[in-house]
Amino acid sequence: MNEILKKQTKRTFIPVILVCTLAVVWCFFIVEGRVELIRAIILIIFMNIIATINYYEDIIHDKLNLLLGVTGIVFNIASNIVSVPSMLGGLLIGGGSLYLIAIIYELSTRREGLGGGVIKYNAALGLWLGIQGIIISITCALILGIVFGIIVLPLYKMIRSKDNLLSVPADGFFSAGAFLTVLYGDSVISRLF
Repeated sequence: MNEILKKQTKRTFIPVILVCTLAVVWCFFIVEGRVELIRAIILIIFMNIIATINYYEDIIHDKLNLLLGVTGIVFNIASNIVSVPSMLGGLLIGGGSLYLIAIIYELSTRREGLGGGVIKYNAALGLWLGIQGIIISITCALILGIVFGIIVLPLYKMIRSKDNLLSVPADGFFSAGAFLTVLYGDSVISRLF
């Protein structure tokens, strides 16, 4: 873990700090309840750290995923926001659905689409959000990914015609989906169910 931090100290983190600050301020206006607000802020910090390291190193470390998952378990048990069965279901749906998608993609294209770190990251998010939350989070991530693919990628190719964008880190979409779920998931769940 010290090696990761030493590498990161040489890089600028002003955009990361700005995004994290804006997300936390947004939470103050939307999230009701002190415990839910603390939960949202802790999750935002984790998501920012993981997204930043993945952006610079193209990897999500297992130790960070494990720490995210364990923190989610402890926080949810202590606060009783998400039940243990829902956490286990979220773990299975979050990690299992992406694992299944990764296997199908790899078998059909003969190349890796989703890395194991993203699958474990989504499983850890499932521990934080529970069954209903991770379903909403994955749905948001898919919608954001589709919008990115339809709008942003063609613009990128027009602006930088010589560069070829080979891959896009998926964790950013899953982080955004989890963030939107923390903010608006309860209202979506109450409307659907």
